[in-house]
Amino acid sequence: MTSLYEVLKRSKTAPQLAPDMFTALWANYITTGKTIELSGQVPLSFKANGEPLLDYLISGNTVQTGTPTPDSPVMPQGAGDKTTNEWNVTILPNSAITEDSKWQKYDSGVVSTTMYMSCEANTTYYLYTPSSITSGIFRVYTSTSNEIPIVGSYSITVYEKIRSSSPMSVFKFTTGANDKIIIVQVTTANSQTMADNAILDRGYKIPISSGGVTTNIYLGSTQTTRQIKKYEMTGNEIISNYASDFQRYVITIPTISSLGTRLTPIICSHYTGIYDGRPAEQVPMNAVYTGSATDNSVLIKTDQTTDRNTFIAWLQEQYANGTPVTLWYVISTPETGIVNEPLCKIGDYADTLSMEQAGVQIPTNNGSTTLDVLTAVKPSNVSIKYRV
Repeated sequence: MTSLYEVLKRSKTAPQLAPDMFTALWANYITTGKTIELSGQVPLSFKANGEPLLDYLISGNTVQTGTPTPDSPVMPQGAGDKTTNEWNVTILPNSAITEDSKWQKYDSGVVSTTMYMSCEANTTYYLYTPSSITSGIFRVYTSTSNEIPIVGSYSITVYEKIRSSSPMSVFKFTTGANDKIIIVQVTTANSQTMADNAILDRGYKIPISSGGVTTNIYLGSTQTTRQIKKYEMTGNEIISNYASDFQRYVITIPTISSLGTRLTPIICSHYTGIYDGRPAEQVPMNAVYTGSATDNSVLIKTDQTTDRNTFIAWLQEQYANGTPVTLWYVISTPETGIVNEPLCKIGDYADTLSMEQAGVQIPTNNGSTTLDVLTAVKPSNVSIKYRV
C-alpha cells in the first residue's frame, strides 16, 4: 500500500494524480478516525470526536441488602428505575365516548368520567389502578389529535391485565404510530377513585448521561437479552413435602432449568438463595435452592411449618397481600424479548441491553466525555465503542 509520504513525494512529479490520492487518503482519515473500545463500571471518561457512540452494551446488576426471612423479606434491586407517574391528568366529568367511538359531553345525568393525557407513539404504558377498578368498568382509547374535540373518532386500545391483587391492578397497552393522547373512560361511580389513585408510567428506564444529554431507554418498550428470570409464587404450584425431611418443600416451576442440585444461581425475597453446591445437610434453615438438572423444581427449607397445607396457605396469603415469595434465577439459555423489569445479575450471569436492541443513539462531546448510567443501582459493566 502506498504510504502518505510517498504520495506527497510523488506529487512533485505527478501533480495530476497525487492531489486526488492525497485528498482521498486524508478524507478517509478525518471521517473515520480511530475506533476505540472501552469497558468498565460507570462513570466512564474518554475523549471522542463528537459523533454518537458506535455501539454499547449495558450489563445488569443486583443488590440485596440484608438477609431475607419469611417474616422480613428483602426485595433485590436491579439496574433500572421505575418511571415517575406520568398521569398528568385532565378530568372531564359527566363525559363519555359512545359505542361508535364518538366523543360526547353531557350537562348532567351521566355517571362517567373521562381522563386524558399526552402520550408518545409506539410506546408501551402500564396503568396501575386500585384493585376495585376492574377491566369491565373502564376503557382505554387513543387519539391521533392533540386536542379533545366535542365530537371525534377514537381507536379503542387493546390492553392486557398482567396483575390483579390488592392494592393495585396492572394493565399494559401500547400506543399506535400516530397516537398523541391516551383517553381513559371510567363508567361507574368509581371514577373519582380512579382519578385520585391511578398511575400511568412506562415501566422501568435506563437513563444514560453522555455529551451533556440524558437519554432514557424504557425497558417496557425495547428488547433485552435475559439470563435471569423472575417468578412470583402464588401457592397454586405443585407443592409436596420432601420424602425424608418435612421441613423441606418441593415446588414445581416449569420455567426452572436447573444447572444441577444447589448449583443454579438463585436469589429470593423471603429466603436465602443457595447455589454453591454444598451438601444438603449444610443448607441453613429458611433457604431456597434448585433441584437436580432433570427436575423443574426448587426446594425451600424452612422452620415455619411441617404441614404442607399450612405452607400453601401462607404462600397464597403472601401473593394476595402483594408481597409474593419471588424468585430470580439463571436460565440455561438466554432469552431475548421485551421484559418490563430491571436488568439483573446473579453470580457471573447478567441481563444485557445492546444499542441494536435499544435503537437509541448516545451522543458524545468533541473532546472529553463522561458517560454515566443514572440508575440507583449501577450496571455491573458498560462496554462502548466510539471514534476519536
